[in-house]
Amino acid sequence: MENNLPENEVGLPFYEDVELHNMKPVDGNNLETDNNSKDIYERDKLFADAHHEQEQQQTLMNTDEKSMKADDTNGEKNTCCFIWKYVTFNRGLNIATLTFLGSLTNSLTNAVAPYITSQVSSLEKQFGLSSAEFGFINSSNDIGYLLVILAASHFAKDAHLPKLFSVLTLFVGVTVGCMSLTYLLRPISYLELLENSASLNGTFGNNSVNVTAATSNIYLCSDGKSRIVEEANCASDQVKSRTLYVWFVFSMIILGVCKGPTSSLLPTYIDNNVPKKHHSSFFIGLMITFSILGNGLIFVLGGFISQIPVDLEDKGMTPSDPNWIGAWWIGFLFIAAITILFGFPLMFYPKQMPREKQPKSRPGNLDSAVELFVRETTENHTTEKTSFKEKLKELPSSLKGLVTNPIFVLLVIGDCILVFCFNGLWSFSAKYFEHQFFLPVWKTNYVLASMGVVTSLVGILAGCTIITRLKLEIRGMIMMKLVAYCICLGLEIIISFLRCEAPHLNNNPMNNSSLYANMTELIDDCNCDIRQYFPICGSDQQNYFSPCHAGCADGNYFNFTNCFGIPGMSATAGLCPFECQAKNIFIGLSTINNILAMASIPAGYLLVIRTPSEKDKALGIGFYSMILSGGAFLPAPVLFGRAIDSVCILWDMKCNERGACKLYDLDNLRRVVFFPMIVGRFISLLAFAFIFFLHSRKQKKLNLSKISEKGAPL
Repeated sequence: MENNLPENEVGLPFYEDVELHNMKPVDGNNLETDNNSKDIYERDKLFADAHHEQEQQQTLMNTDEKSMKADDTNGEKNTCCFIWKYVTFNRGLNIATLTFLGSLTNSLTNAVAPYITSQVSSLEKQFGLSSAEFGFINSSNDIGYLLVILAASHFAKDAHLPKLFSVLTLFVGVTVGCMSLTYLLRPISYLELLENSASLNGTFGNNSVNVTAATSNIYLCSDGKSRIVEEANCASDQVKSRTLYVWFVFSMIILGVCKGPTSSLLPTYIDNNVPKKHHSSFFIGLMITFSILGNGLIFVLGGFISQIPVDLEDKGMTPSDPNWIGAWWIGFLFIAAITILFGFPLMFYPKQMPREKQPKSRPGNLDSAVELFVRETTENHTTEKTSFKEKLKELPSSLKGLVTNPIFVLLVIGDCILVFCFNGLWSFSAKYFEHQFFLPVWKTNYVLASMGVVTSLVGILAGCTIITRLKLEIRGMIMMKLVAYCICLGLEIIISFLRCEAPHLNNNPMNNSSLYANMTELIDDCNCDIRQYFPICGSDQQNYFSPCHAGCADGNYFNFTNCFGIPGMSATAGLCPFECQAKNIFIGLSTINNILAMASIPAGYLLVIRTPSEKDKALGIGFYSMILSGGAFLPAPVLFGRAIDSVCILWDMKCNERGACKLYDLDNLRRVVFFPMIVGRFISLLAFAFIFFLHSRKQKKLNLSKISEKGAPL
């Protein structure tokens, strides 16, 4: 083809600063006017010019290539520079700020279940729940999640995702705010009964009752009126706690529906809109860090709130009192407000992030010309919208591609088993610390918060840094998971043997050997109720089951006097102070174990993203999330709750119904919590070992295929 283009002063072809598809020939008489001729002209012009200047520009290109490599190396060394570059791009409406807002709101949505976990004692006492019933509240979140995750991942991937994230986040805020309103309909507690005792004084059944006198302390040695007061409490409770329990379950289902699309589509949106692919691990790592860091900080909030009485009034009780109920409802209000505040700005982000202007390809670089032409053609093709019917037809084939991918299937199975065990343990971690190491609720939450913050920050960021710096591919990330899992398995075996000896309780009605001589008659005279467990520390530095079982006739909620069963005749609320070194070792080893486990999470997440084909990436994440939700997150709290209930040795009874557990068999509690975790870690380790074998065999076949192609005659 003859080149009729004008030349500039240096003799090179003149190029307009316009897109390729807008270029027009100078001499229109020599070309046909149809689109095919125009496309042929543009393509031939591009390749002809590139070939014409190939030799002249080769030396310059080599020099620039070295310079670009040096710039990339310096950019990798300065992580802050590329973050700042992203933050300031497009006046703040960019992938960096969206990652921040999306990760923050997503972490708050996911933090509702951990917050409920931090308030396990208060909620069980407030609503009279067993561990299995409490576990079902957390599991309800995954019921809603399962209802939408697969459909959302497949059909919503072409929607305006930032607006979708914003709308769902606003729904989350409203729902969580409504959960706090259940406080207004709570069952009446013993303290509230005392406060309104004037309306109950008089005759109850066949008994003349002065409630104020009878309930000055229901744990004291008395004449049996405390049982009458408990019956009066049942009679005065007009609100059914079961109704509120159902409302909690329904609210958690709504939260699951709202978090489903965000959890699968947010990482996909980030991965598709990050200019450099190897930076996606950093931003996805930040998203995961926000989520896990949010879980840690939510326990700080839970610890603070656990020290505030539920009705915000000081009645002389302390958080160490077994009947203490913290102001659990305040945390829901806080989460709702922050979620709405940061979720609304997501409405203003574009459907697809604008790209930074790339340097123009040098006309003398033939490879750049080919790459530019292919990219332009591909982008024009991918902008075509796919109809709903076409997506529906593609769904079976896409699912078949996922389930016939052995590496992806093993990845899902291994993670599902491990997450089942970890989620069950995590759901009752606050209860485990409270009963196994005898810590008050608020201190337990602070310990869990500290562990969560340290492990999330150090572990996730370390994992992302390793992947980014070493530029790990699939093989390297599998190896990273294997090493982390081997170390974690050893640590978890050691941790499972750490425990504190249960303090001896004198006059324990469930252990006849703990009764002092002549105490049986005293306990009978005091009409002590076995259900009123309230441990006290006597002046002889011995622990007693309750003030009543120690023969205490006077006292308030903290100090007790005239205790005929105690040599010094006095006692204070709570167990006597004692040291347990195993507690500190447990916390230290658990922190190290969690750091290693968290460091392997980014690698696992990227494996889920990159193992399926490009077109099935979003569906793969949704399918993975659906299996984990249905096979791990949904059943784990309920099944672990039933296992924990099975080792309870003293139940609270209210209105002739079983309520929360007060005492556990600690040795069996340790076994039912940690034995499944060790087994799950081992099975997951075997799954990833097999994944490594399959991937190595696949790579070997690909390498042999490439060698054979190179050796084939042309």
